[in-house]
Amino acid sequence: RPEELFTQINSIKPGFFGSYTKYCEKFCQGHYNYRLKRFDVSGASNLDELHHLLTSHVMVRRLKCNVLTQLPAKQRQKVSFDLPPSSMKEVEKCKLRLQELKRCDEVSEFETRKVVMELYQQTALAKIPSS
Repeated sequence: RPEELFTQINSIKPGFFGSYTKYCEKFCQGHYNYRLKRFDVSGASNLDELHHLLTSHVMVRRLKCNVLTQLPAKQRQKVSFDLPPSSMKEVEKCKLRLQELKRCDEVSEFETRKVVMELYQQTALAKIPSS
């Protein structure tokens, strides 16, 4: 939504779009909603003009083929570390559920993905040191 761009653009180019109100009136269909008793900026308007202004004055678009020579080669490495057993309880529960799902014949792909995502989340939480 155009409303969410104003703060970012204003930090890069202060005053480029004038005030927040003027920006919202022009690009967010900004208007005072008398029923809600607030300034409503949930819409979008003049998007072609906004796109043109952003691409010509704010955004930088570089192609991979032009930048590739400047980038170092990708390096991958594994970092092993021990997690406290208390952090691993939820991770182990997710692993068990995933193994159970693999053994079942009629399991939806959605359910499997849900458990995998939960496993990713639990492993991430396990890596956070407790304070």
